[in-house]
Amino acid sequence: MQKTRIVSFLLTVLLMSTLLTVSSSADYSVCFNNTVYASTSANVTETGLLTASNRLIGFPDVMTHAFITTYVEKRFLLLFWTRVDIGEPNNQWVDYVYEDTYIGAHVVQLDSKGTYRVTAVFEVFGSGGPVDVITCQPVVQY
Repeated sequence: MQKTRIVSFLLTVLLMSTLLTVSSSADYSVCFNNTVYASTSANVTETGLLTASNRLIGFPDVMTHAFITTYVEKRFLLLFWTRVDIGEPNNQWVDYVYEDTYIGAHVVQLDSKGTYRVTAVFEVFGSGGPVDVITCQPVVQY
């Protein structure tokens, strides 16, 4: 009886390890119609100068143009985010891109220490299908 339990347990472990290997070997990736890559990074210096950098790579001969809307928010009461005044209309930067590769940055001086979030919304148009809408939100501390 004891030997049967041990054999059953070992067979169960062997079967489970085989199933886990099969399920973890699948490769999942997000695919877009017109976009190869989109990312946003944020960096704050010791003096409070925040730099928000956007990078976009579209499929050559597929992407026609893109709009990148970027804004900065400060955490308020641990749960809420308030938009930071960056001196631009609607407190946001809007970049119009007509090439399939774009790298750009925006800089703003922060008024006070805290947790900040940069939000960049990439709207990428092209002949590959519907508009790609990609949102990136890095968070930084100052």
